[in-house]
Amino acid sequence: IHLSITPDIFHQLYQGMIKHMVTWCASFMDDAELDHCVHMLPPCFGLCHFKGGWSRLSQISGKERKDMVSILLGCLVGKVPSEVLVCYRALLDFIYIVQYPTHDDKSLQYLEDALT
Repeated sequence: IHLSITPDIFHQLYQGMIKHMVTWCASFMDDAELDHCVHMLPPCFGLCHFKGGWSRLSQISGKERKDMVSILLGCLVGKVPSEVLVCYRALLDFIYIVQYPTHDDKSLQYLEDALT
């Protein structure tokens, strides 16, 4: 039966963890400052630029959430303590690795290493 229960990456990781990670940013910087950091990033092919920042978004699509993940760490550098960056990086590494199409002992070790 465990084979029929597949994780929903979008809802569990992107809508869950990433949503909370962005919310946690508020304890280090206000919405205006985060929006400014997001706005100042140079456009990158294939990623949403979020010209108005994130605070005004009411509904966020899956692609937008994934694009937020791609730029979140860059927005925090120099704005939050280094311990916070290490924590965020570990969680983001975990999110990327867990999306591998298959896992073996090596990838499971990568997951464990990401969180230690």
